[in-house]
Amino acid sequence: MREPNMQRAGDIVKGIIETGAEITGGIGGALIGTALAGPVGLVIGGASGPIMAKMLKEFGVEIQKRIVGPREEKRIGAAYFYAIEKILQNKESGKEIRDDGFFTADDSGRSAAEEIFEGIILKSQREYEEKKIRYFGNLMGNISFDPLVDRAYANQLIKTAEQLSYNQLCLLKIIFMSGNSKEITLRKKNYREPGTNLSREMITVLYDIIDLENRHLIINSTSHVFGITDINPGEFEVQGNGNALVTLMELKEIPDVDYGRLMALLNI
Repeated sequence: MREPNMQRAGDIVKGIIETGAEITGGIGGALIGTALAGPVGLVIGGASGPIMAKMLKEFGVEIQKRIVGPREEKRIGAAYFYAIEKILQNKESGKEIRDDGFFTADDSGRSAAEEIFEGIILKSQREYEEKKIRYFGNLMGNISFDPLVDRAYANQLIKTAEQLSYNQLCLLKIIFMSGNSKEITLRKKNYREPGTNLSREMITVLYDIIDLENRHLIINSTSHVFGITDINPGEFEVQGNGNALVTLMELKEIPDVDYGRLMALLNI
């Protein structure tokens, strides 16, 4: 990639972020964009900060050259905003940006960070469930500070996150909370009782749970689940990559208004 003028590149990123204001609400977008338009790496800090800021700017120039639809452009802007917002939040909380070669180009001339960031931006560009974009941004922002997440694992998490619906992300949050808080309880029996009448909404939720189990993101270590009526919501726990997604995507940020209805259904 030919190195662009960094001031111009920063202005391009600022424009990209402002384009996503319809999705993000515009809160802080101008501030983040202006900060990146300034000295490279100033707002990110750390040994890898300048490299990362330069990467964000260069990719912004690359994005500008691509043909995308108006709505896709807004999604890209939103993903940029959320990723940079999370990076700045991590920095402000005292976390150190990773310095393990993640931002250093390999023999191909491309770093793992570039590959992962492009993957997240492209997934966000095509993501019609736009509420997921915030959590894609969180994923990028947190991977940038976690040396335990290498290139292969990051790509695996991105692929899985893309394949899950927003409802399933909400379910991961609910099941995680159920297993980690005594204040959250879910139904403690299955749906095999005679006369049980499952609504279409409930059937959809139960199929989503089975899909999460089939992906090994949640587990029922108490009883086997052969079909949706065998599901006992209170017996499930988040496991493996499910825990990684809850943590790195920060699904705790999903608002009550989005997961409350699902939690109520799982208590009926």
